[in-house]
Amino acid sequence: MRKTIYLTYLLSVFSLLPSYGGSNEKITVSGEISSVEVHFAAPLIIDTDTEYQKVIGFGGMNTKWQASTLSDNEITTLYGNGEGQLGYNVLRVRISPNGERDWKQVVGTVRKAKSLGATILATPWTPPVGLKNNHSIVQGELGDTDGYAAYLKSFVRYMQNNGADIDVLSIQNEPDIDVKYESCQWSPAQIYDFVKKYGAELRATGVKLMASEHSKFNHDFTDPLLQDAQVAANVDCIGGHIYGGGLVSYDLVAQKGKEYWMTEHYLNKAWKDKVLTSPEALRTENMAFAEELNNCMNLGFNVYIWWYLRRFYSMLGDGDGGSVRSEVTTRGYFLSHFAKYATGRIRVKATLPEGAPSGISATAYKNAEGDISVILVNSSANVMRGLKIALPFKAAKAVKVVTTSGTTPAETVKKMAQSKVKLAGGVDVDAYSVVTLLIKKP
Repeated sequence: MRKTIYLTYLLSVFSLLPSYGGSNEKITVSGEISSVEVHFAAPLIIDTDTEYQKVIGFGGMNTKWQASTLSDNEITTLYGNGEGQLGYNVLRVRISPNGERDWKQVVGTVRKAKSLGATILATPWTPPVGLKNNHSIVQGELGDTDGYAAYLKSFVRYMQNNGADIDVLSIQNEPDIDVKYESCQWSPAQIYDFVKKYGAELRATGVKLMASEHSKFNHDFTDPLLQDAQVAANVDCIGGHIYGGGLVSYDLVAQKGKEYWMTEHYLNKAWKDKVLTSPEALRTENMAFAEELNNCMNLGFNVYIWWYLRRFYSMLGDGDGGSVRSEVTTRGYFLSHFAKYATGRIRVKATLPEGAPSGISATAYKNAEGDISVILVNSSANVMRGLKIALPFKAAKAVKVVTTSGTTPAETVKKMAQSKVKLAGGVDVDAYSVVTLLIKKP
């Protein structure tokens, strides 16, 4: 009797709650636990005539510093396109300051990734100590610019001679950073002068050139490069990280016809000393990662690169933090949605209904045939019902692909689960999920 009275009270309270603007709520009560179903009152509008960036791809960093380089099986899982494989296509590797004795350790990794179609970005954390003014791998500045340019060229040639071609060459990782590990500090003027003097000859080795991989994407380091026509001709890619800042659009990059790369970021606050603080913290962070991917695309990035590919907070587990070594994590599948369904496509305008509930974001992409992919991220506990898609054509076919976040590194209720859907009745967006709609043009 008391439970009946309590349920009646709950329903009366819920009936007074405000609805989300542009949507309606249905409250389902079971015992003393409630869940909310959100019903959209207006469609998501796709405008294929409004085009943004061409999406080049997604990937992560090789894990040599952690323990060992990625195995062939792990690379196949990450970069293959078969069943159960993730379809990534960008791999970042470190240029060791120790020369060929270390370079040889990544040759096999690069070869294997390239055999699966990967683009390779090579980044130095420091020049060799003999070329620095403090003769240390930590901090200091470059003292011998001629020697460093020659060193970078020798690395590119070594990899080419061993069948492991580098596609994009960066001149420095995080030139702004003050740390106690392998590093080197550069000023914006030093980067400008180096690119102006050596950029053309570095590109002549057959690589694209990247600058400057600032830790917070400070445009003071790259605006001078782009605003000087001579120097801009020596740069192909503007790269940077989004630690504590930098997640913004950068119109000057597109205006100058350059590529906009996010080359490093990670999220691991759900763990303390490699111990998961709570299951809910992990799921919240998983969803923050998925939202970050949509945000990066909406802000015009061409490429997104995560930090270590194999780590308990990354795409493959490493055995720490409750993960299983080499097992694909929820984050691995989330990134796969973007790698498989955004890569090689042009982002187009996607407008959520006015007053759509918080916790949902959307991006849309079209391929050369005009087919559309829509990637929805629902970070809330609410199932979002009946989202209709307003398209410039009547879809010939639509497929829904769903991955949902669980509360352990690899737990998913749905894992790249595919099903046919009829768009006319609206599409349900699962709670704590990334949902991709693959829409075929007639």
